[in-house]
Amino acid sequence: MIPTLINPNDPLERQNEKLLKIAESLMRRVEESTNASGAAYAQFQRAAMLEQEVRARTQDLERALDLLNDSNGRLALANQETEAARANLANAIETVQEGFALFNTDEELVLCNSRFGMHMPDIRKALVPGLQFIDYVDLVSKSHYLSLPDTDGLALVHRLALERGAAVIIISGRAQVQDRVTGLELGADDYIIKPFDPAEVVARVRARLRRGRAAAETSEVAQFEGWTARFDSYVLEDAAGEEVPFSHAEGEVLRLFLERPKRLISRAVMQETLGGAAGDSFDRAMDVRISRLRTKLREDPKNPRLIKTIYGAGYIFLGDVKWS
Repeated sequence: MIPTLINPNDPLERQNEKLLKIAESLMRRVEESTNASGAAYAQFQRAAMLEQEVRARTQDLERALDLLNDSNGRLALANQETEAARANLANAIETVQEGFALFNTDEELVLCNSRFGMHMPDIRKALVPGLQFIDYVDLVSKSHYLSLPDTDGLALVHRLALERGAAVIIISGRAQVQDRVTGLELGADDYIIKPFDPAEVVARVRARLRRGRAAAETSEVAQFEGWTARFDSYVLEDAAGEEVPFSHAEGEVLRLFLERPKRLISRAVMQETLGGAAGDSFDRAMDVRISRLRTKLREDPKNPRLIKTIYGAGYIFLGDVKWS
């Protein structure tokens, strides 16, 4: 092909010029072919990378779906366990002989047994989960059945306070000082006179619960002068192991003394710490509780050696106390 493109008869310079043009043309074709191949290869590389990215994202999606399925399975199992626990709890509180209810931290009724509110049939249908505690108090305050025969009510206070160590708040229509003193002497922690504002009852219950939580955060066993006071079971135990029960209200006074040994405790401090309205009924209730504590500690009433009365000032506990 080259001989036809170059005339041998042309001058040598002309022949060289033609050869250079032929070489340039050939080089351009090679370069164009190389560029086309490079672009195709680049497209191939991009397609391969895209395929890898799609594959990686597909695998990520599959893993996410696996995790979601696993989470759904765990959630379903947790729901089953929650329902089982709720059923077990409902069965457990149903075995309680008295009316029993559980309120959550938002003060909503969660569960109650069939005996809860059974003495007030006019409000029984309203005692359902979700009922706010303040609404419950309001319902109770309006019930036509909110009363107990005096003997049964006082016996119930004694049994709950002394035998079970429960915190007791009496709601009564009897407003005489002696009635309040009698209720407090039997172990009640507070006494509210009807008619009353439900908000006041809720406030007093909250105050009682706060004191209960504060007591729970402290030690429950104290040793002093041969005695052991167990506040978790509401008993005094002497050196021989003999147990003497005390009420929740008596326990509050005893704990107050044991937490402040050899320090003067005024009536004002007792009223502020233990709660209750200042007045003759509170003072009389404190005197009764202290007298009963002295009896249970086998103190000489004429010359007590542990709980001393400082006339006009208050009381002082003289024993050495060790908490555990």
